[in-house]
Amino acid sequence: MVSNNAWRILAALLLFLLLLLPLRDGFTDDGFIHIQYAHNLITRGEYSFNPGEVSFGTTSPLWVFLQAAAGYPFGGGEALIRTSQVLSWLCGFLSVIFLFVLTRRLGGRPLTAGLAALAFAADAWFVRWTALGMETSAAVLAVIWVGIYSIDGFGDRRAARLFGFFMGMAALIRPEAYLLFPVYLAALLGRWEKVEKRLLLDTIALSAVMI
Repeated sequence: MVSNNAWRILAALLLFLLLLLPLRDGFTDDGFIHIQYAHNLITRGEYSFNPGEVSFGTTSPLWVFLQAAAGYPFGGGEALIRTSQVLSWLCGFLSVIFLFVLTRRLGGRPLTAGLAALAFAADAWFVRWTALGMETSAAVLAVIWVGIYSIDGFGDRRAARLFGFFMGMAALIRPEAYLLFPVYLAALLGRWEKVEKRLLLDTIALSAVMI
């Protein structure tokens, strides 16, 4: 028997899917930049936009590597358009599910979590960038996981390490996620007496390394 929570999540996922489908054949210039890097990484072993030219970095390096990993079995090229969309859609569906989980972990009632997931699934910009194969949904998913593990991160070492890990992952997908780190440090100042020093050092060290 399917639980009420499962039905709420399924409703949000169905709404998300219905909104994604009309945009499934679209693509963007920014998306092309990512797949060009991924294509050169697959075919030439170069992290570059133009073959043979040095590139000193991109805004979303982890997303490029994920695209390269997904597209490698197909040899790169135009197949990267579809594999990047598969990755983006997968991260989008997972984001909707874990937004429900985060809301519940924060004390929200099942109905509140269900409505939050529905509202999130209907966000126009999230739908657009997910449908077009951009890195947005992967970054959002990482940030949601940061939120989930932050709840127990002050008192549980494993949660703290996962919190730091996903903070780093988010920053490697979208640079704006770097702002999570100073926000976290500011939160620590208000709970300093409750934070185990070694736990604090573990979290900061791991976050710094990943970022």
